[in-house]
Amino acid sequence: MTDKERADQLAAENAKLKADLASSTDAVGTAVKADRDRRTAIMALEEAKGREPLAEHLFDTGSTVEQAKATLAVSPKAAAAEDEEVEFQPHRMNAQGLNRTPAGSKSNDKQTAKAVLTASVDRFNKRR
Repeated sequence: MTDKERADQLAAENAKLKADLASSTDAVGTAVKADRDRRTAIMALEEAKGREPLAEHLFDTGSTVEQAKATLAVSPKAAAAEDEEVEFQPHRMNAQGLNRTPAGSKSNDKQTAKAVLTASVDRFNKRR
């Protein structure tokens, strides 16, 4: 094989690779556009209103628009977080706050604790 033949062969191979690359790039662009369109269609569904996190999850897992619509139609809407006031309860450490007298109880804490402890000991002793 001469240098000219080798150069022609490499040029033809290079042209083919460039065409394959352009074709692949177009295919990727088309796939990305189709995926974005699918997301837009899922999020625009009437059934997605109030269920946006679920709709986003359905998109992420690859559901079609029809599958997402069917799933969203049977799913309950999420409660509006802005409308609710959630009372903050700090984390209990070492059972803190668990030894309180029930609301409405008239007895003091020491009497209640003694009665509870006595009842517990009596139950334990009866089991033996």
